[in-house]
Amino acid sequence: MNFSHEIFGNVAVVHAPDELTEGQVPALMDTCDRLGFAHIVLELDSTEVMDSAGLTALLDLDDSLAAKGGGLKLATSNAINRQILRLTKIDQRIQVFDSLVDAVKSFR
Repeated sequence: MNFSHEIFGNVAVVHAPDELTEGQVPALMDTCDRLGFAHIVLELDSTEVMDSAGLTALLDLDDSLAAKGGGLKLATSNAINRQILRLTKIDQRIQVFDSLVDAVKSFR
């Protein structure tokens, strides 16, 4: 599975599929690694299912990008996803934005 992506200057935007579960984690990590960017925004608006493996992958990806001097930002206006990120306290570690544009701009 390839994740669709866009490039905005020195920021890669990766669009997550409707499920971010254990089965999609290797493809997510591979896509982000192949892109070679230290600054990545993961757009989660279309994501309807996230399991513990998917949530752990967010933290692992953030760690990996931080080691390169960058980081991960999340973009979603989906209320359920925002609640999941709040309940798991991921939003305390990784910045979450309502807007993809705001997430990209935050790297500048």
